[in-house]
Amino acid sequence: MFSSATAFNQDLSSWAAKFHVNVNLDRFLGTTWGTTNYDKFLNALWTDINTTRPQAWALRTTSKLLGMGTSKYSAASAAARASLVSNGWTITDGGLAA
Repeated sequence: MFSSATAFNQDLSSWAAKFHVNVNLDRFLGTTWGTTNYDKFLNALWTDINTTRPQAWALRTTSKLLGMGTSKYSAASAAARASLVSNGWTITDGGLAA
């Protein structure tokens, strides 16, 4: 979606609940997103998948891939990220922020 964006760092956490469950997130972001915004997005995505629309997301037929470029997450979203991974998602990002 924003894989070619060179200067994009906004809060898109409200988008998670609006995604079609088969949205391709493989190359969602190809650049670096600020940790705060990445944290918000990871937490919102996990909330939507786990709490808001779990039955809909369970019917997903596309690969569970989330490509976040070199964005780094913090401890504030580590649990959400780990939950996504343990539920079959492959997430590519810059890892845990120092």
